[in-house]
Amino acid sequence: MIRILQRSYLYFGFFLFGLAMVAVYPLVGLAHISLGKKRSENVKLWCMKFWASSFYTFGVWFVHRGSIAAQKEWPSGSVIIVANHNSLLDTPALYLMLKRFAMPLAKIELTKAPIFGHLCSWITLPVDRRSNESRLRAMTDMRQYLEQGGSLVIFPEGKTNKSAQALQPFEPGAFRLSFETGIPIVPVAIRNTRYCLGSGSPMILRPGLVSTEAGAIFKPEDFPNALSLQKAVYRWFVEQNIGMPKV
Repeated sequence: MIRILQRSYLYFGFFLFGLAMVAVYPLVGLAHISLGKKRSENVKLWCMKFWASSFYTFGVWFVHRGSIAAQKEWPSGSVIIVANHNSLLDTPALYLMLKRFAMPLAKIELTKAPIFGHLCSWITLPVDRRSNESRLRAMTDMRQYLEQGGSLVIFPEGKTNKSAQALQPFEPGAFRLSFETGIPIVPVAIRNTRYCLGSGSPMILRPGLVSTEAGAIFKPEDFPNALSLQKAVYRWFVEQNIGMPKV
């Protein structure tokens, strides 16, 4: 009986998620096609926040521990936001705290889904992680986007963490990009998403509290190379209480 209730709750949650996605679909499409970069990004950010807010309706609450205020210290230009990745809830948690639009990377498979695929192609930079050519093209696209004044969201673990560890090793791409472009990195610790919506099987949705906390700005010029920057950011995440108690 408990398992049936859990599955029903999960389906209810994804139903509301789907409704929110359908609601923002035409707005994002119109903004992407007809507006300039700045106005288009403002519309996309508002739509992302609306979509992310749908998770409040089924008991997942988001708290931003100083992250909104911390953004006053961020450079007015581009930044590369990096975060740990434990769940599908990580992206909503990030966009509810952001005061500027930042383009996330996405698996190319997501762009092939009905409706959601179009949304992904409008608001993300798709990449096929199995293809070296696609990875190189994505690096070029990211570099160009940063040079145009845009910001990026990258999960440096590369994929959702399904291990027993709080954090997986980081891939070097975000840190090489930062070092090559001179764009600073801002780390954001996301806590408790694995409890609320784990990525394991069977997937279970639970009410709970998700928190985000932005760290200090990491400037690439303060480090001798990209690897030392990567290690410093990784240490910051290790020092955070990512394994937040269940709520």
